[in-house]
Amino acid sequence: MTALSEMRFPSGRGPLDYYWNICWPAGDPNSAGWLKQIDDRFKRDRFFCYVESGIISEFAEAVDRGMFDPEPDPSRWGHVGATESYKQTQFDVANVQLTFHGHDPADFTTTAPDGSPRQVSCVKIEPDIDYYRDLGAHFLLEYLPHQFTKGVSDPKAVYMLRWMAARASGRDFDPLYTIESAGTGTVAAAGGV
Repeated sequence: MTALSEMRFPSGRGPLDYYWNICWPAGDPNSAGWLKQIDDRFKRDRFFCYVESGIISEFAEAVDRGMFDPEPDPSRWGHVGATESYKQTQFDVANVQLTFHGHDPADFTTTAPDGSPRQVSCVKIEPDIDYYRDLGAHFLLEYLPHQFTKGVSDPKAVYMLRWMAARASGRDFDPLYTIESAGTGTVAAAGGV
């Protein structure tokens, strides 16, 4: 979420300026099996939400300006059911990838700034962060090994890579948590935003 909050499209809007709705499983949270369904929506390396479908129009100019690269055939790269995907190009490593599942739309009613109900047409989105920007490195050093080990990108490695890439470019990366050495605890809450 911190990486998403730092992104800006050519329009000046960021991904979080659009309406988002978490893909909660249907049914009673206290019923048997509901919690297991969460595993399909929140994974160690990605999560699934519905986002206002207008966000997709932001990518044409962002791709033209070199801010994002489209990923050809995202279903082939482990994003089952995906129709289009765009990877941020800001850093050599740890860029956000926004993958859309265009065959999974949803409509929500939210409240407009004036207090009236507002209908929002959404599409399922799958944000994640890959280790490598380069498609060849991503395939050889991340995707292929995960196919053999059934593993996923390690959130701690992503955090470290994103932090180092941001610092090297003179930027800050300050998520709501920190990673500390095993002697003081592996993950601790922090007050940063």
